[in-house]
Amino acid sequence: MPKNKLFPELLEKNLVVRNGTALPHIALAESTAQMDWSKIELVVYAKDATTAKGSIFLPGDSELHEPTLTKENGAFRLAGDPLAGKISWEILLNSEN
Repeated sequence: MPKNKLFPELLEKNLVVRNGTALPHIALAESTAQMDWSKIELVVYAKDATTAKGSIFLPGDSELHEPTLTKENGAFRLAGDPLAGKISWEILLNSEN
């Protein structure tokens, strides 16, 4: 997961996330127009959950997309692609789980 080089003090803050959440992450850019929306990381927070769900709304879209992940053989995988191949997903497990 990329380190926050612009605001390192944010790395020291606690984040409260519900068990079974998948938070989308995207590489930083100077503006949202320069972000590569075709490459999204889904960071899974799952202490003991076997499914995780997230939400993402892409620029230019008219609807909220909700990727769902299931745990298979110790790893989380997308249970169907809500964006039908528009995005290259990278699934990461939060290291604090």
